[in-house]
Amino acid sequence: MSASPRLIVLPVLVALALIPASGSRVRGGKVSAAGTTAPVTGNDAACLRPELKQFAFWIGDWDLASSRRASLDKDEWIEDAGRASDHVTSTLGGCALLQEWDGTPAGIPLTGMSLSSFDPALRKWRQVWVDTDGAYMEFRGGMKEGRMELYREGLQNGKKTIWRQVFLDIQPDRFHWRYERSFDGGRSWISTWKLAYTRRT
Repeated sequence: MSASPRLIVLPVLVALALIPASGSRVRGGKVSAAGTTAPVTGNDAACLRPELKQFAFWIGDWDLASSRRASLDKDEWIEDAGRASDHVTSTLGGCALLQEWDGTPAGIPLTGMSLSSFDPALRKWRQVWVDTDGAYMEFRGGMKEGRMELYREGLQNGKKTIWRQVFLDIQPDRFHWRYERSFDGGRSWISTWKLAYTRRT
């Protein structure tokens, strides 16, 4: 795809948003999809933290099958007929993951990017997502019982809402992703979007 002026500056914006709260610098090796690392080139091994391997399963090229909930009050799902793909790479010396998403959910073209990094001060993963719909979303979270869960909070129709991404059923060549929301502080969750990831060969 051709790069618009907006997409050219997106990596810079998300990188600035993910600067650790402690202001610490990170340098070092690279995390691969298999969790292995390249030699460290800096004065420390910050990019070799074991937590950085938690998201290594996501690195690669993926084909996606998408389905969306028809309405919040019914457990009925509509399969998206359009294509979708995800390209995830290790970047910044292995200290972050860059996601490049492209597809037509609900028949509407959408291109998005995210940058994810582990913040040692918060002991959490942080992610910034931006897309061609003008969305800007920040998530925080981590690995929990074999699932990667990333959360954000906000208001929907004046009501406090929590959204979360859930990466689950993780296998070397496939996994599932869900986008969920909670209106009761996280006591119960409603899935609104599901993606089935299959690694491209």
